[in-house]
Amino acid sequence: MTPSNEGSRGIEQSPQLDFFDQEMVQDIGRRLAAAGGWPDESRFPVNLADRTVKGRVLADLEASANPLIVSGYASLDRIIDFTADLSPKGGRLRLLLGNEPFESRKKSFAHGGISFEK
Repeated sequence: MTPSNEGSRGIEQSPQLDFFDQEMVQDIGRRLAAAGGWPDESRFPVNLADRTVKGRVLADLEASANPLIVSGYASLDRIIDFTADLSPKGGRLRLLLGNEPFESRKKSFAHGGISFEK
């Protein structure tokens, strides 16, 4: 039985790629070689034993003269910690907050003895 390229609504869909298709793997290898190889891995941070995405992102933010943080309120405690440790470079921190469906790690927030409950 050969798979159909037609979806349930009669719309043609792309064929499903086979993860173990050697011809496809070789084609990807040829295209990477023609393009000069894989991109620098620092452009695609991953969590490994000796480095983390968090470490790379924080290093990039700290090195920036005008860092931009796009986050949700659940990360507000991390943003406060980051900005408190940030050394001024003459620029400014840009911050865009949005909603996300996760609760904050903290249940209460306090500053100088003043409590800010959820």
